[in-house]
Amino acid sequence: MEHTWASGAIELLAHADAHINLETAFDRRIAFISIDNSVETSIRTFLSLPTSKSGIKVPRKDVEAVENSFPGLLTLLWQHVGNRLTGIDETDIEHYHRIRNKLYHEGTGLSVDEQYLLAYRQIAVLLLKNLFGVSLKEPQSAPTLERLIVLWNQIEEAVNRKLKKAGIERHTFFWDEAIMARIFSVEDLQNLTELRMIRNREVHSSTLDRKKVEYAVDLAERLLLKLKQSTTPRLNQRFNVVVGIDQTSDNIWAPRRPVRFHHAQVWIESGTVHGCRAYLTEIKGEHKSWKGHEQLTFSPSEATDSLSKAIYAGVKYELDVLVITSDGEIHVCNHNRQWARLPRLHDLFSHRGFYDLMVSIAGEDAAAEAFSLRFQWTGNWQTSFLTNATRCS
Repeated sequence: MEHTWASGAIELLAHADAHINLETAFDRRIAFISIDNSVETSIRTFLSLPTSKSGIKVPRKDVEAVENSFPGLLTLLWQHVGNRLTGIDETDIEHYHRIRNKLYHEGTGLSVDEQYLLAYRQIAVLLLKNLFGVSLKEPQSAPTLERLIVLWNQIEEAVNRKLKKAGIERHTFFWDEAIMARIFSVEDLQNLTELRMIRNREVHSSTLDRKKVEYAVDLAERLLLKLKQSTTPRLNQRFNVVVGIDQTSDNIWAPRRPVRFHHAQVWIESGTVHGCRAYLTEIKGEHKSWKGHEQLTFSPSEATDSLSKAIYAGVKYELDVLVITSDGEIHVCNHNRQWARLPRLHDLFSHRGFYDLMVSIAGEDAAAEAFSLRFQWTGNWQTSFLTNATRCS
């Protein structure tokens, strides 16, 4: 996009830069206010651009409705281009805007910490880059809050790239799925969580903990370096899965209700897989479907290792998938056989026919592998079966 559209915001940042290093309280106030004006100008300009320039269509009435509301402008921007603002938090901008208002209306005698000043400037730079394609000078590499904001932006982008490459969508349990697929480690998740907490606390704090910022910058740089490295190579296919009429077992549920369990037989041909776990991730029917993350049990379900099994070569293990009662109720074989999801199972399986159940299996020594299990529901508990298992590429 032409820099002409962003010229107003760029000029305001240049005006801020002329005051940033003059070190007086007055100059820092002026610099902070100019940065805030640059941020607001970027947002207003972008939302008012023709669709041919911005790539989005924002109704004029929507822009006019928030003309005098800075929070409204932020909400409207994130509503239309939130996917372009990875690593930038709208609450950060709103927080700094409130600081600006205090400086503007109660300015005499007030100042602003240099790191908050540089941090807000970096947010303004990122907005220009992500909205208009304008690249301004990168910040110094010293461990400053400004540097931390840049690193967090780069980390978020790296995380999103890895998730997209692995075909993992952000949902309630996406971290579990990513760890199972060995895209990230538990340590990565712990570091990301700690880093996010420090970043958010320091950005919104009224007093800066410089030692914490230095620690967070060091952690962020190490984490970013790791994320930029190649993903851990996936091991060759290790799991084998079969289903069929002979992979069932009958039992009695209280009060005297016959049930039939439908299993998937799982085995490996060599070595050992520790901590093996299996998750139902999707149910696809002709009329309804569900996606999520529901852990399945290995048989027997009452065993202490039913949710985390050591799999040894040459031994075949029964994975519990479905159980059907004699009166036609279908249950997914999670730890308590209760379904707390929507749609409800009676709605998912409301029609007779074929259903595809996606199951993901992984362990500490093996990357996740996905299998599609075909289930034929006839409406009768004695004639319905898992009929086929297919490895997904």
